[in-house]
Amino acid sequence: MFISVMKFLSALILVVSTSAQGLVEKKPVIVDVNPARLVRIVGVIDAQILTAATRIRTLSSAGKDARKPIYVMLNSPGGEVFPGSIFISSIKQARLAGTPVICFSAVYAASMAFNIMMHCSERYILESTRLLFHPVRIQTYEPLTAPMMRKYAAGMDRLDGKLIKFISDEMRVDISVISENYYEETFWKGEELSELSPTFFKIADDIRGVNNLFQYRKGNEADTQETPSLLELKKIIGTTQKGNK
Repeated sequence: MFISVMKFLSALILVVSTSAQGLVEKKPVIVDVNPARLVRIVGVIDAQILTAATRIRTLSSAGKDARKPIYVMLNSPGGEVFPGSIFISSIKQARLAGTPVICFSAVYAASMAFNIMMHCSERYILESTRLLFHPVRIQTYEPLTAPMMRKYAAGMDRLDGKLIKFISDEMRVDISVISENYYEETFWKGEELSELSPTFFKIADDIRGVNNLFQYRKGNEADTQETPSLLELKKIIGTTQKGNK
């Protein structure tokens, strides 16, 4: 009888202890950005990003701080493939040299901007951040024959397959889930994508050390910007993705 009572009490203590652990307040996730090692990617990605790529190379190769993290702010609807690919190369080279590249987005990272984020050492987003990956698109300025169109289509299919596999492998999410949302062009909320892959896309409770954290337009346009609605975001992304990934 005594042994049975002790077993019961031990089990009760275990349950209470486990429940108490579940009630422990989650430690806030704070991203402390070093402004001296911050690179901003704001607005449509074009040739101007090459300056940012050069800065990544400089920060990761010069001085005693070369191995300290580089922070990349991404508030962009995407844009041109070629400049974006060069920027991705600069991230890969920095990481290969041993410099972490930490990316974060407070507004949105779509299309090529999402692709850039996929190549970072770590990724931080807000619950409200919008994210989008989608099928390859092309735009031509010449008449196309049927054989030319078939050739383009075959090449796009191959590239779509590679991108879906890359996203699936990196996020460690079933490829069928990625494929479905890839072709449906799901416009994710940060909290939704983080639930799908919590260790890959981390929700930040606060991002510190950054002025204009919510800036998503370039230059003088930023002075008059307002927080975009979901419909406006889709329009912005739609008008900047013609012919681009």
